[in-house]
Order: sequence, then structure tokens, then C-alpha cells
Amino acid sequence: MSSKKLSPGDILDARCSRCKTLTNHTLIALVDDTPAQVQCNTCGGKHKYRPPATSKTTRTAERKRVSTPRISPAEKARTVWQAALEGNDPSTAVAYRMDIALVPGQLVNHPTFGLGLVQSTGNRKAILLFEEGEKILRCGE
Repeated sequence: MSSKKLSPGDILDARCSRCKTLTNHTLIALVDDTPAQVQCNTCGGKHKYRPPATSKTTRTAERKRVSTPRISPAEKARTVWQAALEGNDPSTAVAYRMDIALVPGQLVNHPTFGLGLVQSTGNRKAILLFEEGEKILRCGE
């Protein structure tokens, strides 16, 4: 937009919601010297004012976000699993069976998921922490 004060009837560029492109519009209404409603000169559609899109580089520069490295859920689970197993001897792990009673803190060797640590038990189920993440398994009580 230019530095001149806008008034209803002026022509300005806006994104048209019907044409889906940047077109000339006639200004219909202002709110606090800001365009509020416009009419497309191409299709005649009336809609709220949508300013012309800024370039991606401009929007990125405006945000100035500091990017932090993202950790995948698998990597996070692996880190938690390794920390939980510190101080535990893998040779003390019991072989998993559905009919055995498990207690929190116990190491379990599962044929598919590998070495796991019992987090909690209840209602014939146990939550075990494996390298891939938590799994809910059946257990006897």
C-alpha cells in the first residue's frame, strides 16, 4: 500500500477468496484506517480484506525462531530405556511368560521386544519399558 490515506472506493491489491489469487479490489469498509471489507474487481465477490502474501524469506526472517534439534520418539524411548537399565544386571532378567507375576523394577527378557524393565503392574497387566518404548503386556498376579 502507498502512504496516502485510504478511503472507501479506492483500488488496492488483495488476495481474493473466490479467485484464489492476487487481484485488484475496491475498498468497501475501513476499521481504524485499516481495510476491513473489499470487493474483487474480477469476480465481484465481497469478502474481508486479505493483504498480499509476503515472500517466504520475509516471513521466515520475521519469525526469527531458534530451531532446536528434534528427537524422534524412538530415540527418546531408547535414551529413557538405557537410563532405566543403568545399575541393573541383564543376567538377572526372567524369561517373559503370560502366567508369571511381575513386580515393578524387575528385568524381563521378551522373545520379541528384548530386554525390558517392569514399570507398573495391575489388573493382570504390566507396563514394561523396552528399547522401542513402553508396551502393555499380560501377566499373572
